[in-house]
Amino acid sequence: MGACATNNRYLHDNTVILAEKLAKTLPKSLDQFFYTNSGSESNDLALRLA
Repeated sequence: MGACATNNRYLHDNTVILAEKLAKTLPKSLDQFFYTNSGSESNDLALRLA
């Protein structure tokens, strides 16, 4: 996995486990995950990254 970007609210071993499981189901180019608090934050982040 290339990176696991989290802030201090999400420091838990399960975040890494979930990211590893997700990475196994996706193409190798999709190996970075951003955990957000809500759908609004997810949409905002998606627009900023696009």
